[in-house]
Amino acid sequence: MAAPDFTDLSVALATAVRRTQNGNETDLTELLHLSAGTLPDGLTPAFRPFYAAALWIKSHPRWLFEATGDAKFLEPHDAIQELARLQQRVDKSLGLRVPSEWRAEDLLVSFEKPKASIRFYSG
Repeated sequence: MAAPDFTDLSVALATAVRRTQNGNETDLTELLHLSAGTLPDGLTPAFRPFYAAALWIKSHPRWLFEATGDAKFLEPHDAIQELARLQQRVDKSLGLRVPSEWRAEDLLVSFEKPKASIRFYSG
């Protein structure tokens, strides 16, 4: 199976929506544009859906709980960390040039896990 084409906004948006469990498309589209990187050619933008999804979840942590409706423990911190790591791998594999204020590594350290673990249970 071929890797998704994240130079295509519709592919990146579908990925971000899926990863946020149907997050707001308008917000996610804006985050995709703001956090886009550039391919090594210096001209072609590449959207970063995992990073956009992580930022969206960071600002809407209860959404994970409300959107799933199934019996799962949900930890927004863990979801954000996983998405940031996924984006790091994609950025590296594509050789993306990313604006310094949108680096996935910074999201990993900027969102510390709460001292007391708060878990939502939807069952």
